[in-house]
Amino acid sequence: MSTASATLVPGREATAGPEATAGPEATGGKVRRPRAGLMALLVAGASALALGAGAERLIGERRAAELAALEGRLAALAAGRAEVLATWVDGLAAIGGRLTGSELVRLFAHESALARSDGGLAAALAEQGPYMGLLLEDLARQSGLIGAGLLAEDGSWLASDGAALLSEAARSALLRELARPLPGPRALLLDGGPSGRSLALALPLPAPEAAAGVRSGAAVVLLAPAGERLGRLLAPQPLDGPGVSARLEVRQPGGEVLELPAAGLPAPGPTARAAVRGLPWSVVLAAD
Repeated sequence: MSTASATLVPGREATAGPEATAGPEATGGKVRRPRAGLMALLVAGASALALGAGAERLIGERRAAELAALEGRLAALAAGRAEVLATWVDGLAAIGGRLTGSELVRLFAHESALARSDGGLAAALAEQGPYMGLLLEDLARQSGLIGAGLLAEDGSWLASDGAALLSEAARSALLRELARPLPGPRALLLDGGPSGRSLALALPLPAPEAAAGVRSGAAVVLLAPAGERLGRLLAPQPLDGPGVSARLEVRQPGGEVLELPAAGLPAPGPTARAAVRGLPWSVVLAAD
C-alpha cells in the first residue's frame, strides 16, 4: 500500500499532500466572499437611505401641495362670503339712493339747515315734515327695513319714519365718519333689533342743484336687520369641509374692532382673509 511521502525542500518546512497545500486558487475564491457580502450590505444600506430620503421628500412635497390647495380653497371661500356681504350692502345703498337722488329730499335737508335762522322758512318746512315722515315710512316698509331717517349735520333728525332709530352716541359716530372725505356709505353694526343685530348705514346727502358746490352735511340713514343674515353667512357651509370656521371682523366708526362670533383661541391651521368691498370689514376663514 502506497503512502503520501513528504517532500523536503531546502529552507521550507515539510508539507503533507494536496489537502495541506490548498490555497485561494484551489478553493475557488471562497476567501473573498466575506468582502463581497460586506459590499452588498453597504449597497443595500445606501439604497435604503436613498429610498427613505426620496420618500420623505415626496411626503413633504405632497403635504406642501395639500396645504397650498387648502389655503387656496379658504381664500376662495372667504372671498365668496365677502362678496355676499358687499352685495347686501350695495342693495341697501341702492334703496337709500332713492332718497339721496331725490331733488325734493335734498332741498328739504338744505332748507332745514337754513331755517334755523329763518322763522318763516321753518314754518313752511314744518308743514312738509309729515310728508317726509310718510315717505320714509313707506320706504322702510317696502324694503324690509327697521327704519329710515334724514340726519342733520348736528346729529338731530330732520325727518324719520317715527321709529327710534339710533342713540345719540351712534349718530355722533356716523357723523364723524361722514365728515371724512371718503366715498361710499358708512356702516355701524349695533346690538338689538328683531334678529339680535342691526346695521345702520349712512349715505351722504348731496346739496340740491340750487346750492351746487355747497357741502350739505346731512345724511340718509337706513337701519336694517342684520343678525340672521350674518348668522347664516358665518355658519358652516357644505363647501367648507371639516374643521373650517368663519368669522367677521368689523372696524366700527371710531376704530373699535368687533369680531363675530366673539374671538376665541386662534386656529392652529392656515387662515385666509378677504376684505368686504366698500367697507372696513374682513371675512376670515380658518382651518384646524
